[in-house]
Amino acid sequence: MSEMAVAEFDFSGREMFIGSYSEGGFWVDKAIDPWDVEGGKHLVGTIPTPVAQLDGERCRAFVCVDGLMLLHVKHLESSRPDMGDPSNLEVAVKWWDEHLDYANTLQLCMESESIKPGNAAEVIAAAVTRFDTCRVGFEDGEAVTRNHTSRRNMVDLRSQTALWIAMGREGPAPMEATSSGWATWRVISKDVVLAALRRFDTASRDPDLVQRLSFIAKAKSAYMRNEYKVAFTLLWFVIESSAKSLASGMLSKPGKFPSMSEVLKRLLADGLIDQPHFDLIDTLRNEVRNRLIHEPASTVCLPRHCMMAARAAIDLAVGGADLELILKWETGAEF
Repeated sequence: MSEMAVAEFDFSGREMFIGSYSEGGFWVDKAIDPWDVEGGKHLVGTIPTPVAQLDGERCRAFVCVDGLMLLHVKHLESSRPDMGDPSNLEVAVKWWDEHLDYANTLQLCMESESIKPGNAAEVIAAAVTRFDTCRVGFEDGEAVTRNHTSRRNMVDLRSQTALWIAMGREGPAPMEATSSGWATWRVISKDVVLAALRRFDTASRDPDLVQRLSFIAKAKSAYMRNEYKVAFTLLWFVIESSAKSLASGMLSKPGKFPSMSEVLKRLLADGLIDQPHFDLIDTLRNEVRNRLIHEPASTVCLPRHCMMAARAAIDLAVGGADLELILKWETGAEF
């Protein structure tokens, strides 16, 4: 992140929301044809028409008709650094990282609710980077400003299409308006969106859980890109941090945590994990984690290892949070 990148974003003077799209996108209740005069009205303006909202304990959120998810994290708003001051580089990076953790958590909640039996379509979560976002300023509950990076991404494509519609559809249509991708976006119900927002409200109250869920979202994206060692390592962060958090009162020496092996044995003895979970995590630790850390070049990490790690990571991360999480892991190979 360069000094120019920090100076690029000016959040001063307004209540700011960070906006992002899921992988592949979704519509809420009904797909909109950008060539339709009446339907297209819902896509123009500072933001597309909001159809669901949350005013939670720690976060506020809007979800727009075209799947744009806008997120405002209350405690981060009050600690927002001056992004125009190059001396604030590290503070600004940390602020962004924390905000994106909440955005990733919202993505996972949206995917999980959409996958539940009886729902017609699935949302696929995507780990969010700041280059995938737009920043929307609100005053008195109305969106009044919006900006985003110039990189070509879903936010940029959607903005070009909205401008084309607003200008009377004159000139060549943007790629987003003519591609088959627009027509095949999934349609999920407003009830699914509202359920996801409620689930996110619960998760957002625990900052440690938010960070762990964000690691899981990043692991999903790495897994989709066939980066199995990266995905496994991210999932192991979740496994180890969750396990040691459960055993937080167990210190072998002042200021030092016991080994992971000791932690697992204590969790098993205290009934905090069962024998199958103990065996699963212990196998992963011996057969993949230790080799991957000490001999990364020669260690083979396969999709099945990632799926085993994902099961353990999700169970440990959300087990005590009353937060059922159903995720879809996609990967593949072709030549």
